[in-house]
Amino acid sequence: MSFVVILVITALQHRGMVDRILFDGEARPTFGINFNASVPSSSNPWFIRARDRTADGALVNVDIKGNYNNATRQIDVDVKSNFVDYPLPGDISMSLMIVEDSVTGGATYDQRNFYNATAGHPFAGLGDPIVGYVHEHVHRQTLPSTYGDATVISSPIALYTDYQRNFNVSLDNSYNEGQVYLVAVIAYRGPGLEEYEVLNAKEVKLNQLLGVGISKNEAKGNTTFEVYPNPSKDITNISIDLEDRENVSVMVRDITGKEVMSQDLGLIAQGNQRIALNVSMLSNGIYFTTLRIGDKLVTKKITVNK
Repeated sequence: MSFVVILVITALQHRGMVDRILFDGEARPTFGINFNASVPSSSNPWFIRARDRTADGALVNVDIKGNYNNATRQIDVDVKSNFVDYPLPGDISMSLMIVEDSVTGGATYDQRNFYNATAGHPFAGLGDPIVGYVHEHVHRQTLPSTYGDATVISSPIALYTDYQRNFNVSLDNSYNEGQVYLVAVIAYRGPGLEEYEVLNAKEVKLNQLLGVGISKNEAKGNTTFEVYPNPSKDITNISIDLEDRENVSVMVRDITGKEVMSQDLGLIAQGNQRIALNVSMLSNGIYFTTLRIGDKLVTKKITVNK
């Protein structure tokens, strides 16, 4: 069963929660996702907690099917869930998040940099704030509302039964359709906001939906790449289609932002190219692979699972 870990962080406070789970030694935040001193202030546990959470498996399957019409920018998808075990008693919500990669531009996107003076860190010497910082996985919208729809999934839960909801929305014209992802989320809704918990999620890139209308020509100028297999235990391949010859380098960071691998690939020829990345020395978990293609940076999440 697939299992997607949701990490919610606040950039300014550098605090976070994994799937809104309360781990041993932690106290719940007092209010929604407004993190206070009771939530871990260090990012060091994120990797371990995300790894352990993934290893737990999920009690519900999640899937997204549908299409995107790039002429009208209309998204029309069905989110489906199917429980294989019983959750805690209470409401279960279904929601669809719109997330965008490679977001930058304007002073509001400049990134506070606590590592500017930390020798050896990838962000050392980049300034504080980092002007023009490229943000990944930027939350744009949650449908139908912040905490989802609690009317779709019955109470009590019927196991091995499909619960489905349609989501139909126009993509905002300011979003780069080539960098948009849809994330379906099934979450437990406890008696209070402090007791919400993500049960599972499914992510799909917008232009990979069945019936998507974005062709290679229309996507020209939106540099993207694919990784496969993903998850991987040893070798994962990076597939990239270059419009021109470009200098390419690759860097891999763990979930805390620490660089764990880098390689300068030099000048790569135009056309479709495949790069083999050996991840066998990495521990199981979630990583972020960033390609520098000329003056562009593009990032994709990969999972190591041996």
